[in-house]
Amino acid sequence: MRMRYLLCATLALAPDGIAHAATDDSQLEEIVVTARRAPEPRLNFAGSLSRLNAQAIDLEGATHYSELLNRVPGVYVQRGSGQESLVAIRSPVLNGAGACGAFLMLEDGLPIRPVGFCNVNEMFELNTEQADAIEVIRGPGPAIYGANAMHGIVNVITPAAKELSPLAVALEGGTNDYKRVKFKTSTDTIGAGAGMYGLYTNDGGYRANSGDEEGKVNLLADTQLGSGTLRIRGAGTLLNQRTAGFVQGFDAYGNPALRTSNPNPEAFRDAWRRASRRIGRASPAAAAVRLCTPLCADRECGFCNTFCWASPWKTIRRRASSSPAPCRDPCLAGSMPRSASMRKPPARTCWRSRARRPSAARRPRVRSGRQAGITTTR
Repeated sequence: MRMRYLLCATLALAPDGIAHAATDDSQLEEIVVTARRAPEPRLNFAGSLSRLNAQAIDLEGATHYSELLNRVPGVYVQRGSGQESLVAIRSPVLNGAGACGAFLMLEDGLPIRPVGFCNVNEMFELNTEQADAIEVIRGPGPAIYGANAMHGIVNVITPAAKELSPLAVALEGGTNDYKRVKFKTSTDTIGAGAGMYGLYTNDGGYRANSGDEEGKVNLLADTQLGSGTLRIRGAGTLLNQRTAGFVQGFDAYGNPALRTSNPNPEAFRDAWRRASRRIGRASPAAAAVRLCTPLCADRECGFCNTFCWASPWKTIRRRASSSPAPCRDPCLAGSMPRSASMRKPPARTCWRSRARRPSAARRPRVRSGRQAGITTTR
């Protein structure tokens, strides 16, 4: 008789438990995700973030940005010839058109390339060797930074003018005729400061005809403006590179004589960049936070496609200006023209393609676009 009572009690409690579980499934808690460009504590960031500070960057003394980024978990940068690279951030190693839209490279939170254009070697434009910090976000990036962030974001942060030494010069040297000079200088007054830093590198290269010559200069100016700070930034990069081609053949990796060879001595990459920016940022104590950042940039790159014998010489030029404006006050987001042109190749040609190159001049191909917007948050 006692067992019969226990069985009845169990059956009586079962419907209540089933009804309670059904109620929990139908009433899900609402989740709201927001993002903003203002600085926030690392513990409050929901994504996977790593940061290299100025001390870690100076201690590394990197000759290539791959040496810095490879210290970050989940990141692998394979160095190519000269200043070239292949990047992987929680992803396969992507190259060519497969890398378009995969990684977003930023400088002070602004994309260094317009929307719709990409290059796996674009990191050479940034002065990572003298940066104040490098932030890496693994995984798809938030739209607040822009497009092209399918696998991750790399943000190079420039130092403040007051953080630079009044005058500092460093000399470096190494094997394969490697030479580098770095400098920093600044002046600081009450409420204002200005500075300049940069480097010049000449590397003979490990392989034959594979050296590169590179120069980078950054200009800084900071001043108090009302309740905030006006920051003006300018940057320039010049690269003259002799690119080494792929070594091919059965068991080529085991042949010591091929390690320093270069089957494509005619390959090269010449590029330059100039950019200027102005950043207005209100103090954290102010009632309104305003982050309106106009940016203009001009880039040109010429290179030889050794894998395309018919038309190997190409010159690409990109111009862009933007004004992203996530702020609490109404602010015009501005326009962002972006263009890339394939200009008429010069009269010279790669020696491997002379027999196959057509005599008629190739017409330039131009891609361009424009976008505009207004951001208002109350």
